[in-house]
Amino acid sequence: MTILESLQIIAAVTGLTESLLVSVYRRFGAMSWMLAFFLIPASLSPAALALPAWTDSWSAESAARLSFVLLIAAAPLGAIVSCTINRENYLQYLRERRVSSALLIIAAVVLIASLFAVPVENSDLIEEPGTAIFLGK
Repeated sequence: MTILESLQIIAAVTGLTESLLVSVYRRFGAMSWMLAFFLIPASLSPAALALPAWTDSWSAESAARLSFVLLIAAAPLGAIVSCTINRENYLQYLRERRVSSALLIIAAVVLIASLFAVPVENSDLIEEPGTAIFLGK
């Protein structure tokens, strides 16, 4: 296990611990559960990148795809949490903006589904000389 993989595991454990502490101590009141729900996929994203080091059944491409999917899942949750945290009537705020919140979540679900619909490209093409495309001059 390399240093980078160790850091990814430490980041995941730290994020999950933070999620647990936020949900137990409820620092942000009733919105703590939503913050904890956002932190779970966000903290599991670096752990997904360390999966090829643990098992041989995960390729680097599959682990990167899973990590990206977890980040996409965390993005709309983070946007909703950042708009509603520390508001007294956050449920009313969510009801007023239910269309934009629903669009964020639907866009994330469609993007995740499209990522799984596209097959994983072979990374050997990148290593062949002459196949790289350089942008700019």
